[in-house]
Amino acid sequence: MSQQLNLLSADLLRQRQRWTLQQGLWLLLALAAAGLIGTLVLQFLTRQAAADLQQLQQAMDSQRIELTTRQGEAQAGPAGRIETELRQLRQREAAERRLQEVLAGGQAGRENGHAAVLQALARQADPAVWITGLSLGQDGDTMELQGRMADAAALPAYLRRLQNEALFHGRQFAQLSLQRVEAGAEGNLAISAYTEFVLRTQLGPAGATAGRTP
Repeated sequence: MSQQLNLLSADLLRQRQRWTLQQGLWLLLALAAAGLIGTLVLQFLTRQAAADLQQLQQAMDSQRIELTTRQGEAQAGPAGRIETELRQLRQREAAERRLQEVLAGGQAGRENGHAAVLQALARQADPAVWITGLSLGQDGDTMELQGRMADAAALPAYLRRLQNEALFHGRQFAQLSLQRVEAGAEGNLAISAYTEFVLRTQLGPAGATAGRTP
């Protein structure tokens, strides 16, 4: 007796497994990657929202300050603004006046330094009078002049020429010392004796106190 086989029967086909271990691992990796990406996106959106919120808060603060300022100006009105500007101008004028008084009084030193004194002495240089020292007071109004001369008679003429300078005009020179020195102690001099002098005078405005002449 012959037996027939049905080659198309499902029982004779190879059975395939739907899920393998490798497929499960790939699925887990895909889920982990998706979770990581989602976390990163969520963090980025959170930071962006925080930055936007901070900018909005700053804009609100600026608007609040501007609104307060405008309200103050509106309450003060045009008269209030004019009064504020006038008060500022008065304060500036007072500060400039105080600065001019300080400069004029010499409390901040002379504007041109000591150049005027040196130029005046240079213009009236005399070969018979040798300037060996120059001292100026801290206030810039007192000058002490030290020098030597072979002939003491040359000093009055030299002082008269100095008084022709605007800086010394009307000033009297106080003769602090006038001493004759023998040149023997200093063999490098070609003269046998010379006279040393020390003079002091006042600088500045003509109304200042002049030196005294003994």
